[in-house]
Amino acid sequence: MNNANHQTFVKAAIVAGELHQAMMVAHKLTITAANAKVLSIKAGSAAAGFGALTQHIDELAHNVIDISKSVNRAAVASSKASSEAERTKIALTQFSRAKQRATDAPFVDSFLKAYNDTQQTLKSLQTDYQRELKRLQGELEQIAGDLRGANVLATMSRVEATLVSHEHASALRDIADNVATAADTINHHIKQSQLCLAS
Repeated sequence: MNNANHQTFVKAAIVAGELHQAMMVAHKLTITAANAKVLSIKAGSAAAGFGALTQHIDELAHNVIDISKSVNRAAVASSKASSEAERTKIALTQFSRAKQRATDAPFVDSFLKAYNDTQQTLKSLQTDYQRELKRLQGELEQIAGDLRGANVLATMSRVEATLVSHEHASALRDIADNVATAADTINHHIKQSQLCLAS
């Protein structure tokens, strides 16, 4: 395995690890959203706005989970395409050596079709790899965009928490803080993934 192929595997592993961490936080966020929904029901009509926000928080968490799974699939696909491209490069190198050594051989032209087909395969694999890499970057950007909305949700949740009785306000503020913390943590893992792919 050459250095570039090794780096692709390492990048895929790093991205998968970061996304796994992001998914774990997102799973906790779904629990936070469920707790917030129960608390908003207990707090009554004054927390109706908070209850509506919990639905958005839950949707955000599920979106992060779904996109993380998709990004993981894209990371595996890009790693696979890179590996296949590397094996094809090795085959082309062997074909080239054989062609150079057998210039006077009577049947040297017999493997030209295989050589040309292998070149086409390599081009196709390199295109597949670039496409998967772009898809991976796009999906990471989608998660980052969704997370920008999480901070708005947290702020709106804090405002809604001020509208309920003191008995429930503290718990609702804590939930809003948990949402903001979770969003920041997930965002950190997404940014680490993006930095890894950019290097």
